[in-house]
Amino acid sequence: MLTKAEPIIAALPYTEVGKCVLNADGTLFRGDAVSLRNAMASGSVRFHAGRIRGALPPLVG
Repeated sequence: MLTKAEPIIAALPYTEVGKCVLNADGTLFRGDAVSLRNAMASGSVRFHAGRIRGALPPLVG
């Protein structure tokens, strides 16, 4: 698993460290390193810093 992750991590820009990698539609990016490079070159990938308490609604009981 780590062997597969290393090229993907190496392809990420340093300015986006710690951010979630998303497709243009907001879904989680699940591609390999080549797909990531292509997506970044075409502008179809976004980086999201997240927020406190996440994105899910609170449970009310």
